[in-house]
Amino acid sequence: MGLLFSKGLENVGFRERSDGDWDYFPRGIWGRGYRVTAVQRAELRQAMRPHYKAFFFIVVALVLVQAFIAPLAGKLAVGAVALLAIVPWNIVWRTRRRRILGDAPPTEGRLTLSDMQQTTAEHISEGHALLLLISGPSMALGAALAVFGGWLGGNRETLGFGLAGILLSGFNTWSGVRIWRRRQRFLAQGGHTAKAFD
Repeated sequence: MGLLFSKGLENVGFRERSDGDWDYFPRGIWGRGYRVTAVQRAELRQAMRPHYKAFFFIVVALVLVQAFIAPLAGKLAVGAVALLAIVPWNIVWRTRRRRILGDAPPTEGRLTLSDMQQTTAEHISEGHALLLLISGPSMALGAALAVFGGWLGGNRETLGFGLAGILLSGFNTWSGVRIWRRRQRFLAQGGHTAKAFD
């Protein structure tokens, strides 16, 4: 999992404070945050790893199984089963998160997309950054081929999935470029491996 579970992802919900503590946003840019200590941050990062690993394996299994199911109803049924499989892991993660946060005070302000990208840039390794940089265009190519094939074959399902893939891969490409540039700027300004790969 070292290649796929990067420390950029692990740290993406955190924002460093000038006083040595951290702001933690469980729902990212969509919800409020909490002020946590360095010890709480370490515990949260450790607790989230099994959840993300389970999510990754379930999604991979979902993609592989759906590749052999043609009807849309079958694909939706498999997707529903995958969502149910994630629920236990999600409950365990939320319970551990509540215990670690305890009575942590709320943060000032919300997390922005720019904050998330900056944190990712400061903690992601060069290999992971390169993987992120090339994954978006690779996904876009696959999605474009799906659109082309769906258009030629008159398959609306394939065409729809391809168009959705183009939108998603476009966002991933944009994010990958921004994170790469921010990482290069961070290192050029004195960023060091102790922070970039802690």
